[in-house]
Amino acid sequence: LPGTSPNKSAPTLLELGCGDGERLAFFQQLGWQVLGQDVDAAAVQHARSKGFEVMLGEVATLSLATNDQKFDVIVHNHVLEHVVNPWQLLDWCYEHCRTGGQLIMATPNTHSWGAQHYGAAWCGLDAPRHLFLFNPTVLKGLLTAKGWKDVHVKTLTTHTPGIHFQSEWMQRRRENAALARGTGFKHPRTLKEWGLMMWLSLRQGFKAWRYGAVVGDEFVIFATKP
Repeated sequence: LPGTSPNKSAPTLLELGCGDGERLAFFQQLGWQVLGQDVDAAAVQHARSKGFEVMLGEVATLSLATNDQKFDVIVHNHVLEHVVNPWQLLDWCYEHCRTGGQLIMATPNTHSWGAQHYGAAWCGLDAPRHLFLFNPTVLKGLLTAKGWKDVHVKTLTTHTPGIHFQSEWMQRRRENAALARGTGFKHPRTLKEWGLMMWLSLRQGFKAWRYGAVVGDEFVIFATKP
């Protein structure tokens, strides 16, 4: 997501699914004029308490300052897989992005090595919270068909050790009736479990070297409005 300072005066950035405003604070420090949106009332209240302007509600129902208000950058981090109509969301982003502006979004990568290795136990599936899942080729094609230009993808391995740890846990629960009675996510607590996390990190490094760009369990896609 945007990690550099903007190259124009008074640049505007909208984050959809901004949560408690942690990333808004980061973007603001870089020089962006930020606006947020989320559907969680408690998160919105928390972000507003930090001084951020944050809209509450589904994107399609938002009331912007003007109907034609547009932004230099629209960001959403692991939002697309949660919405009922991702195509409508992408249309909304196109409508409210300035000419020459950029859409940047992150989402799980169904073409990742982890997704192929763990199958139904892959943590990235996260059913039923994840309604739609994508791979880089499909989402890039969808954005191109909707008119976006200069669409490119980068996969991420930042959270892969944790994702694979959860996937290992769910895979073992599927194979062991006693473990299957447990609920929720598993967090490493014992020395053995932390050792597994270390091994998964080393394995991921090898897979990144062996398989290249498609290995990451999540990907960021960048697109420019012509």
